Amino acid sequence: MPQGRIIVYTLVYKDVLAILKSKATVPSLICIGAALVTMHGSSPVGVFLLCMPTYYFVAYSGMYDYKYAQERFYLSLPVSRSEWVLSRYLSCLLVAFATLLLAFAAGSAGSFLGLPVRAPEAVDTVLAIFASCLTTGISLPFQFRLGYDKTRWINFIVMIVNSAAVSAAREMMRPDNSIVTERVTSLIMLSSIVAIALAVQAVSFAVSCALFAHREF
Repeated sequence: MPQGRIIVYTLVYKDVLAILKSKATVPSLICIGAALVTMHGSSPVGVFLLCMPTYYFVAYSGMYDYKYAQERFYLSLPVSRSEWVLSRYLSCLLVAFATLLLAFAAGSAGSFLGLPVRAPEAVDTVLAIFASCLTTGISLPFQFRLGYDKTRWINFIVMIVNSAAVSAAREMMRPDNSIVTERVTSLIMLSSIVAIALAVQAVSFAVSCALFAHREF
């Protein structure tokens, strides 16, 4: 395995380990639990809550790099700047999908035990993936260009706007709105939403690489 790829995987491992040890772990778990409860009550807020762990990861990973001056350390490694950017995007995707897997497992177990919770449905999962990709897709280019200290409020604003958008989208897809639900929840439409989400990530990654390449430390 090439050395650069090994370092990328190591950076992903470092990112995930750092977030597990940070103050973001407990709020993330609380958000997942609250999402399962609110989705049981058919609240559109549940989907937004599933995106919060990704938001926490973007914020806390940037704060960790800023607090401990990790950028200078990374630049001393035999890895290109684009590979470092790639590791952060992979970490964000890993957190997003791990959140959904945990929510599905906990929701299924809770429903089996008769608890007032519900596992994410297909629509919930797709919207959560889209919102998570949108969060990282908008926030990370700013973070890689300006650094965490100058972009913390941008991350927060993106999260607020994202929450309103995804909650409104989920509200439109309520079971009682059959016309919208039948059109939007088709396999082709759901697949298209996921494809758009991944395309957003790809474009964002390219922009982040271009911006980070010209950043001075």
